[in-house]
Amino acid sequence: MIKSPLENFCPVPRDQRPFYQYLRHKEFFSGENSRNNVFSIKELLITGLKSFLISFISFILFFLPQSLSYENILEISTLNFVFLFCYYLYIFINYILTSKQLFKSKVLYEESTWFDINTWIKPVSTIRHERLINEYQMLPGIKRLQKIVFIITLLTVLDFFCLILF
Repeated sequence: MIKSPLENFCPVPRDQRPFYQYLRHKEFFSGENSRNNVFSIKELLITGLKSFLISFISFILFFLPQSLSYENILEISTLNFVFLFCYYLYIFINYILTSKQLFKSKVLYEESTWFDINTWIKPVSTIRHERLINEYQMLPGIKRLQKIVFIITLLTVLDFFCLILF
């Protein structure tokens, strides 16, 4: 695993360090196919398909339709877009929070409990390292996620209006 500069001198617990938060996001949301990109089209399609299956099954279980009509398909797709919107909004917010932590020169951390908060001032080499990661890894991912969330929001609103009008 990649180690951050001056790891031995850092009093911040490992799971609260911005560098390791970045690595968790990178490992969790970047697959083998996306290499340098935060998200590939294949991952988006797989997530959309999983969300559609969850929407379809939950719609069938909770509403018990006698037959599937175009209105039911619109309801399922609206539910699908709402699931996708919530999922990608969650990812987007986590990326923004991690990006802010990488950019800051101080780290607030908890040693044992929530009322025991300390501050650690990052050394200059760590600040430079984390700001480079923020500039070249996190910010392009945030811009891509912003576009994805915007497109999913438009599709959700469009699908909702189609559901109301038809």
